[in-house]
Amino acid sequence: MKKITLLLLTAMFFACQAPQESEEIVNVNNDTIETNDFYDDAPQKHLESDFSIQIAGEVTQEMNLDLSDFPVRSVLFKDTRFTAQGGEFIGAYEFYGVSLYDILNEIKVDKANEADYSPIIDLYVTVENEAGDFAVFSWGEIYYAVNQHQILIANAVNPIVPSKTKDQWPLPEKTQLIPALDLFTDRMIENPTKISIHSCSGEFPEIPETEPLFAESLELYDTGDFLREIKAFDEGLTTQLVKNTFYGRGRGIHGITDFEGKWLKNVIASDYAFDVEALKHGIFIIASVDGYRAVFSFSEIMNRNDQSEVMINDRGDINGGKFRLFVPADFFSDRAIKSVSKIEYRNLADK
Repeated sequence: MKKITLLLLTAMFFACQAPQESEEIVNVNNDTIETNDFYDDAPQKHLESDFSIQIAGEVTQEMNLDLSDFPVRSVLFKDTRFTAQGGEFIGAYEFYGVSLYDILNEIKVDKANEADYSPIIDLYVTVENEAGDFAVFSWGEIYYAVNQHQILIANAVNPIVPSKTKDQWPLPEKTQLIPALDLFTDRMIENPTKISIHSCSGEFPEIPETEPLFAESLELYDTGDFLREIKAFDEGLTTQLVKNTFYGRGRGIHGITDFEGKWLKNVIASDYAFDVEALKHGIFIIASVDGYRAVFSFSEIMNRNDQSEVMINDRGDINGGKFRLFVPADFFSDRAIKSVSKIEYRNLADK
């Protein structure tokens, strides 16, 4: 009896769920139906390219990669080019393509300076096209970033059309290098064909076992030329406070830490020109008194649009002071350099 009752109840349930003849069956995949996605309101355009890239530089083997074999990522992008008047807005887009993170993920690096400095945080990457145009990115902004896959070689795009004005932004014709975390987007390169990996050359102190670790001041350089010495921050600079779960790639959790200091870009803004050359080709080498160092792209420090500015704090006379770096955009703490004693700017187009 129980079995018969259960069968009847089951039949009644499915009968109630079946659509009646008068009901309209909605196809959720119908392109004319509005969704909650604000970014899919225009057709996608595919960009011209054979979608391949050459890998070169400090690698165990140079090669050509077919990018169609990699996962497709997407980024939201406000194309805004630098001008002396403050910037020119080009358009808003969603780009689709392959991230530098994925492209380089299985490439074996052969560091030229491995014997002298084994950490990978002094690596940087140049992305160029056949016309010789190129942009530079630090290894850290590709592989240490909390917000991953934000640098794409894109082969498809759709504009993000404002619902009221219906502005139709211009669309590129060829593949594009997309730096999605940049405020001014001049690192956008048309039809990139080559990615090269480099380590940072130069004269740096050897790394002794120094205790306590301390540098009394911070020196600024431009391509080897001394600019000035910083012993204290300018009084007019605003103090920032950031709380962070401080986690190292090797030692794991260091603690939940308060970092109080100044945005580095404000400390050095008067020392280095902010222009298209610097945005595309500039790097900073930031080094400790003991030789520990990391590379940052100029844009990574001076040109962010994610409000994750690099901080430098004055810790006084304690071990690990005086100046220390903090990089909120990094998942790992490896580039939080203690006892910073030198910041050097280089324009790689001058090499």
